[in-house]
Amino acid sequence: MVAILDTGISQHITEHCGCLSGAFNAITGGKNAKDENGHGSGLAALLVGDASVGQTGIAPDAKILAVRVTDRHGWSSSESLVTGIDWAVAHGATVVNISLGSQTPDETLNKHIKAAMKRGVTVVAAAGDGGDSFAYFPAALDGVVAAVAGTNAGKILGDSNYPDKGLRVSVENKPSFRLSAAGKLTKEGPGKTSQAAIVLSGLVALSRAEVSNCHATFDTQKFVKKYSVTQRDAKIVPASPLFPNCGKRKA
Repeated sequence: MVAILDTGISQHITEHCGCLSGAFNAITGGKNAKDENGHGSGLAALLVGDASVGQTGIAPDAKILAVRVTDRHGWSSSESLVTGIDWAVAHGATVVNISLGSQTPDETLNKHIKAAMKRGVTVVAAAGDGGDSFAYFPAALDGVVAAVAGTNAGKILGDSNYPDKGLRVSVENKPSFRLSAAGKLTKEGPGKTSQAAIVLSGLVALSRAEVSNCHATFDTQKFVKKYSVTQRDAKIVPASPLFPNCGKRKA
């Protein structure tokens, strides 16, 4: 189950997919995770979208948790992120997607993310879009998988941060979508690390399901080793199963 910590998710995205397993507003403490910005809904479409919203998701069968951690302008706080992470973990999330970032470290956030990872949760966060050789927080934290944006040609996007250390994975480019107030999904242009993060979260969810079917334990380090790009100009590794022969194995 993937928790999307963002601006919320509109019912226009979730009403047909049967994918929503829970919703939470980490700012108010209530269940209303209505998206007044459109960013989180665009991410959800990339993950679980179908023909009804005009975008097929990378993991359409995934279950999701909608966790609103920002105001209507897309700004979050350490407190809302911590509250959102704790709620998501308590409600069964195995993957936490954070398509947000800051250049300022936060020890409290670090503590709660470490607690989530100790419970076996994979945390994926956007590396940032400054073209820097380091990731923004929380992607820069130890154990967090930093999502690096790629191009359609399979190279690292020039605007994408590319950290020189840590768990970094680049995925092929997906468009940036935003949901309008009228419920229409509109394409804003090429995706950046926010979109890379949700695609990466989808790959993690698919790989977790795959590994579970093989009666094995998901290993974030192994996942990162398979998909990681060792230098900015390297070719991105296309997505493929961790256990391609799983279906052929005897139970």
